[in-house]
Amino acid sequence: MANVDILTDVYNILKTIAPEIDPSTIDPVADIRYEFEIDSMDFLRMVVDINELYGIEIPEADYGKIGTLDHLVNYIQEAL
Repeated sequence: MANVDILTDVYNILKTIAPEIDPSTIDPVADIRYEFEIDSMDFLRMVVDINELYGIEIPEADYGKIGTLDHLVNYIQEAL
């Protein structure tokens, strides 16, 4: 799966959590939680949605590895 497809899927997941998000204004290297102003429960919801979409288990120990969109997309790409 191409990174652009993964990024589109992640945007769609984030839009369900924070509908006011405009993908064209997002900094892919900024911290997801700050960029989207989401709390820890929303972050966990994102992780669960990724698991449901891709079948990827992201252990809590790896949350630091998926802090930015770039890191998250790469993490998913490597897991597929």
